[in-house]
Amino acid sequence: MFSELERTTADSPRHYKLWAQISALLRQDVRDEEDELLPKLQAAVPMNKLVSMGRAWGLVRRIAPTRPHPVVARRPPGNVAAALPLTIIDRGRDRLDQVTRRTSGQVAALGQKLSGALARGAGVIEHLPPLTRGEHRSTNFPRTRGR
Repeated sequence: MFSELERTTADSPRHYKLWAQISALLRQDVRDEEDELLPKLQAAVPMNKLVSMGRAWGLVRRIAPTRPHPVVARRPPGNVAAALPLTIIDRGRDRLDQVTRRTSGQVAALGQKLSGALARGAGVIEHLPPLTRGEHRSTNFPRTRGR
């Protein structure tokens, strides 16, 4: 849905509909985590370990890709190898998209074109065979569709 959202214009009816669907899914996911998963984690893990995990998560968030890359493996070695190039591309796109939203005319059009080119580059990178390795067969899904 995020990939489709990126292909729509911000003022289109499809964009608003996709955003509403994504928001609803995210709200449900957060509720599930807060109501079920986090209490179980708190009951099973000592507080000092939780604090350590929180610090590690904070670091990872600062250096991780900011956009979905569903083709890349969710486990090492693929996800580790993909992190650096996709993070650089994603953060570049984030900056371009900020500029595009704040401007208009030729600057906005150029920002959209550059962001699209970076998206296509990320698509090429995430389909590289080494980056799709690491999935257990039971969690793997067909990677034949280009995105």
